[in-house]
Amino acid sequence: MRVLYLTTPGEDYLQDGLLYGLRKRLGADLVDWPRKDVMYENCAKPTSELYGRGFTMWKLLPDIAIDRPPADATIHAAAHGFDLLVFASIRRQRTEFAAWNSRRGLARFTDRPTAVFLDGEDKMRLLVPAVVHGKYYKRERTRRTATLTRPISFSIPSEKLVLRVPREKPRRFATHVQCDEAYRVPWIAQHCERKYAFDTEDAYRRDLQSSLFGLTMKKAGWDCMRHYEVASNGCVPCFWRLSEKPKACAPFGLVDGVNCVDFTTAEELDRRTLELEADPQAYARIAQGALEWAREHACEAVADRWLASLAT
Repeated sequence: MRVLYLTTPGEDYLQDGLLYGLRKRLGADLVDWPRKDVMYENCAKPTSELYGRGFTMWKLLPDIAIDRPPADATIHAAAHGFDLLVFASIRRQRTEFAAWNSRRGLARFTDRPTAVFLDGEDKMRLLVPAVVHGKYYKRERTRRTATLTRPISFSIPSEKLVLRVPREKPRRFATHVQCDEAYRVPWIAQHCERKYAFDTEDAYRRDLQSSLFGLTMKKAGWDCMRHYEVASNGCVPCFWRLSEKPKACAPFGLVDGVNCVDFTTAEELDRRTLELEADPQAYARIAQGALEWAREHACEAVADRWLASLAT
């Protein structure tokens, strides 16, 4: 399968995670157009200037030879000869979609490939015209929009997963905590920080690996990379108000007491984490469950499921 992956500038966890996974699976048959510079090892932009200080997702892919369409090609001409066209951020690609959907384009290119649409925006709204023209994959879904869309989630490069849960964990909670409610736990108030605590990704990951628990929560949307970063480093995610997440909305597969800790109040967080800390076998079971959940959401695994879903 040859896939033309229509990109947008800047960092985008959903778009970029799937690009990474598809490149690993399809090689040069996955053509990012325009070239998504931040995904490549030779990206000239300093890591410190990237979103989230460039942690986790970017500047990872080798710059292999890719036969890309000319930069000035029309979208119809560029897509000629491909099996699939992916609008990788459809809500930001209204102009490109309008050109793709034009009658002139339809008349000229009768063999144009199937188009599918990715919507990684935090808002629940849809680009309705696209819904009726192809498979529409949306990250943040309600019960209502779930009837019109297909599920998709963030993913994390497999190279960022630890091989096993680290044994030595001197910290109770990882340093970075944004949840205000959690600061009523004395240990967190004394040892944690709301702002970015690390200048390097290695230091950030070491902190997670040396901690029993990592706090996470809904931000602008329910799905955020923090969930995957915590779990992929062998740390148990403690997710504030996970039980309130719509079932149709990512993240998928997080289950309280199996691979994470769901909490509503500081008292509940304090009590449940102390209980797990006092029961090493129970803690090890949940930590292993979290790491297995992260493996299921590695970019390559998500790309495999996404490719399979195209046939249904």
